Amino acid sequence: MKRPFKLRWLLFMVTSVSLLVVVGITATAVERTARHQLAHYERVRDVQIARHIAHQLGVADRRGGWTMVHEVALESASQLGSALIIRTLAGSLALQVGAFRRSAVGPKGVTVPFRRGRAIVGTMTLVNPPSFEPKLSPVLKAIERALIIAAILGLALALAISWWLGGFAVRALEHMSLATRSMAEGQREVQVPIEGVAEAQQLAQNFNAMTKALAVSERSQHQLVADMAHELRTPLSVLAGYLEAVEDGILIPGSNAYTVIHDQTQHLIRLVGDLQTLALADADELSIQPEAVDLRPWLGQFLTIPSAEAKRLGLDFRQEIPSNLPTVRCDPDRLGQALQNFLQNAFKYTPTGGTVTVSATADPSDVTIAVEDTGMGVQPGELPYLFDRLYRTDPARARDTGGSGLGLPLAKKLIELQGGQVGVDSVVGKGSRFWLKIPR
Repeated sequence: MKRPFKLRWLLFMVTSVSLLVVVGITATAVERTARHQLAHYERVRDVQIARHIAHQLGVADRRGGWTMVHEVALESASQLGSALIIRTLAGSLALQVGAFRRSAVGPKGVTVPFRRGRAIVGTMTLVNPPSFEPKLSPVLKAIERALIIAAILGLALALAISWWLGGFAVRALEHMSLATRSMAEGQREVQVPIEGVAEAQQLAQNFNAMTKALAVSERSQHQLVADMAHELRTPLSVLAGYLEAVEDGILIPGSNAYTVIHDQTQHLIRLVGDLQTLALADADELSIQPEAVDLRPWLGQFLTIPSAEAKRLGLDFRQEIPSNLPTVRCDPDRLGQALQNFLQNAFKYTPTGGTVTVSATADPSDVTIAVEDTGMGVQPGELPYLFDRLYRTDPARARDTGGSGLGLPLAKKLIELQGGQVGVDSVVGKGSRFWLKIPR
């Protein structure tokens, strides 16, 4: 496997090659543009010189005839170091003076009309006009040298800046690499400095938030294991104690002992069942079978058993169910399971003589079912955690009021899997209202 390039070196190399290409293209373009402009200027100048000589020849023709034309032409050609050719309109040679080379005739000549008065009687060609290139060659070379020096200096400066910027950009990745290595070695709450460009700072912030969330999740998992060990150990200890007492003859089997053993066994069954349901929901393997449910008759039938349970506990159980509740599409078993958890929570925290009310309201988008009690209420600081697993507001974790801490998070999961949501409103000393919404 080839050893990969380091990002800083890769950025440096890419920048170097890019700058070399850009500098080369720029230098070539500048040189070609300068030469093109010079050639264009020479062409314009040659035409102007040729027209001026043609005008002088025309004046000489009017004043002294062809002899003076010959003298003026010879003098002009001598001054320019060029040649002059005059032809008739028919193309025959009329005059030729100066340093003429046949191989030079053509592309290097400038031809203009030769006039006698206002009439055009022929053409005059200026051959081998003087060039600026010998005189400007040192200037062009000086420009080329200046371009080369400027390119070298610019390239060096750009490479230095790219090397610095590369380190500036890579530094955040290096911090991230060290942090991830520390996480792999077991450290969870690793933080990286927030520095560099905006994207690097955003990456660092997201990474820090992720590590904090992972640390919280790991602590929650450890706490979950400890709490579940506590939840399972208590009923198992009660069962073991009663069975040992019966086995040793200390306790005579009777209805009271059987009732305790049955209650503790049922508690274990409910606890294991809730854990299994939550595990299936977390793994997206929980079966949800939605169907059309007419809520009015369904609630009437479902609340029969809770109504009897409330009466047994000495609670006033009220139902505020309108007759025009719509039909919703949901899993009635899972809906009932969630609602049963709300009711058990209300029965548990409502004192004898209190009131538990089940109500339902319909909106254009969903139906809300609420369970309201007149219990002790919940402190405002505890409301955000009520649906966390194994969280209980009872600090003493008493068995008669504490519960398993799985009912509310299970209800939340069951409703969210059906596209709904749950919530709670509470006032200390007045009671709590737990609600769930099922989309229509």
